[in-house]
Amino acid sequence: MNAIPAAFKGRMTSGRPTSALPRIAVYVCVAATLATFVGCAASSPVHYYTLMADSHPAADGVVSAGRREFDFTLMPIKIPAQVDQAALVLRIGSGQVAVLDNEQWAAPLGDELRSAFSDALARRLGTTDVTSLPANARRPVVQITIDVQRFDLYNGNSTTLDVVWSARSLGSQAMHVATCKASLTERVAAQGYASLIEGQQRAIGVIAMQIASALTTWNGSDSPSCPALQETMGRSGAP
Repeated sequence: MNAIPAAFKGRMTSGRPTSALPRIAVYVCVAATLATFVGCAASSPVHYYTLMADSHPAADGVVSAGRREFDFTLMPIKIPAQVDQAALVLRIGSGQVAVLDNEQWAAPLGDELRSAFSDALARRLGTTDVTSLPANARRPVVQITIDVQRFDLYNGNSTTLDVVWSARSLGSQAMHVATCKASLTERVAAQGYASLIEGQQRAIGVIAMQIASALTTWNGSDSPSCPALQETMGRSGAP
């Protein structure tokens, strides 16, 4: 019998020589897996934001005491395609934007805006958004449509919210419609993305108050006038 070559001594299993290549492959796979886990752990965390403001009843403006004699429905809100994505979009110059993958909305931006406006309108009107509820034949319903034309975030500087809104009384034969425009720029003193979100929350509150003021003086039988958007507490209305 021929002698076993020295290169194979100590590498025999069940009488057959084994190769070191499979063992090297295992080491490579383990190293790649560890590198993947280390890379994930070292990546920046994702932060999530919402346009739903904290509820502060004492600070919220209410058009007048008591429950309104109507309910309202709020249609899905249209938003510019440029900002219709999960990540925050920051304006960084003329014609330039930055998409912040690690700073994201808690829900799609259109849904965030609709929820925020619905909540703000309900609290300022003292009534209910019945969009997804069965109709009450004994209470009139006003349908509100909001079209967001600008939703801008400027890093460490300001926010801009431009909307065109309309309201009509449902069930009325005349179907009178009010159409108004609101444009608001919020100056942001503090740094950070959270301050920009708070600026847009304030803008939503001010515009909701404008809509509520118009609806409380509107009896649905004529065309209401659009109230002026007044400058208050560091908020500057854009022309």
